Amino acid sequence: MYCTLDDIKEQIPEEVIIQLTDDNAMGSIDEAKVAAAIANAVAVIDGYCSARYVIPFEVVPAIIKPIAVD
Repeated sequence: MYCTLDDIKEQIPEEVIIQLTDDNAMGSIDEAKVAAAIANAVAVIDGYCSARYVIPFEVVPAIIKPIAVD
């Protein structure tokens, strides 16, 4: 994983994350949807980087986390 839910919460208010993920009106973050979005971001990043680098990274470059959060 290149980022976590906590990393996302540092950039996006929790209320917004709830609005984006809570399709069942439970009033809380749907962590499964966040995990799926993170997995998708990892796949996209790995897809681009694999043409030039060995994936998975042994040491994750610092630029990867903010890209994954975005």
